[in-house]
Amino acid sequence: MHDSLPSLASEVARLIRAQPEQVSPCAFNDLAARILAAQRSLNPAYAAWCAASPARASRGTGPDAYPAVPTEAFKHAAFSCIPAGTHSTEFRSSGTTAHVPSRHLHHDDSLALYKASAMAGFSRIVLQGFGNEPDRLATLSPLLLSLTPPLHEAPNSSLVHMLHWAVQLHGGPGSAFLGSRSHDGTWQTHADAVLLSVSEARSALRPVALMGTAFNIVHLLDELARRNIKVALPPGSRLMETGGYKGRSRELSRADLHASASAAFQLPAASIITEYGMTELGSQAYDRPAAPAPHNPRHAPGILQFSHWSRATVVSPETGQEVAEGAAGIVEVLDLANVWSVAKVRTSDLAIRRGTGFELLGRAPAAEPRGCSRMNP
Repeated sequence: MHDSLPSLASEVARLIRAQPEQVSPCAFNDLAARILAAQRSLNPAYAAWCAASPARASRGTGPDAYPAVPTEAFKHAAFSCIPAGTHSTEFRSSGTTAHVPSRHLHHDDSLALYKASAMAGFSRIVLQGFGNEPDRLATLSPLLLSLTPPLHEAPNSSLVHMLHWAVQLHGGPGSAFLGSRSHDGTWQTHADAVLLSVSEARSALRPVALMGTAFNIVHLLDELARRNIKVALPPGSRLMETGGYKGRSRELSRADLHASASAAFQLPAASIITEYGMTELGSQAYDRPAAPAPHNPRHAPGILQFSHWSRATVVSPETGQEVAEGAAGIVEVLDLANVWSVAKVRTSDLAIRRGTGFELLGRAPAAEPRGCSRMNP
């Protein structure tokens, strides 16, 4: 007998509202195991995956006893506990026109849990202390400017849903989406609209949060460079980049992207935040300050960390076991916000284990390029 999904979702919602120090590893593992057990019973694709996976009985009754599902598998089956034909929203991964997208199905209840998870992480990281320097900015409402298309133009993007809620719940007057979806389905950012919004914010001394994919940001930087313009963001501003530009623009390392953005927007490097999320997950990771790399004291690689209702491990692709500290492997995520899907997902991303977080290296060599700015029609 397994727990009902609505009751499990209620437990996860309480976990999201709790403080991290209130959540013990035992409580997390117990809830994760009960979610996975329910999913094995109610998710036909996951039940088949479990049956086809090597026996894991030796790993006990906790979450380690259940196999992770690779993100590639979401292209070929609906890993969902939602009864067929009753979903209201479908998130799709992005890629080239030849790419088969991953699908993540949602209904009202699962979308509400995704919203709770996304907004809790966004508020805790992106909005923490927003505008508090100098003090006179503390009472001003933040101006949230998304470089992506709005929700009605990108209804299958999990990222745009998150940014839509952020603007709706936390954005002050003038917050807006400054991108659009072109006729071929790709995303574009309108530089003139960005310049106008930032100019108005500077006049009002309002802090700005620019938010978008790396693809959006690279194209904006290129357009500003073409016009020989630097855009000084108001004090207290920040930039959130989500990665995802491979194949659609010149490609920069994250360090080079941040350095270019810092110079163009006259923004301290510490005010640039990396967000890590994907279609198949219900939670996001964000980076935190890291010590400079020994071989390059100027480069401080970002260490990504999920919130306390999710857990990332870096595992060996050969054994599935967690690698040693400082070793490289594949990122695997145990995401309790994925109640109506699969809570245990193995990505195609290479990373180095850094404590309870990870330093992202990029896609595994055999993995298809992905990125929110490569949306297909």
